[in-house]
Amino acid sequence: MRDYNYFSHTGIDGSTFVDREVKAGYSKKCAAGENIAGNQTPKKTVDAWLKSPGHCANIMNKDFKAIGVGYAEGGPYGGYWVQNFGYC
Repeated sequence: MRDYNYFSHTGIDGSTFVDREVKAGYSKKCAAGENIAGNQTPKKTVDAWLKSPGHCANIMNKDFKAIGVGYAEGGPYGGYWVQNFGYC
């Protein structure tokens, strides 16, 4: 997202978070959810996610058993954040 100056759950190639998790080696049946954010600090990012009903629901979902977190510095937001959640 940072390199192509866009911000979306849908990849620039049309991919979904499930597609990207599978490409990274995670089982398709385990892929569960995704949060993205554009913020400069971890605190601002988590605060924004917790204030958003959909993002907060992902974080609090008791059925999600795994999490992956990524960060890329730079771009118009100062940083791009992603959380991917899994059932397995």
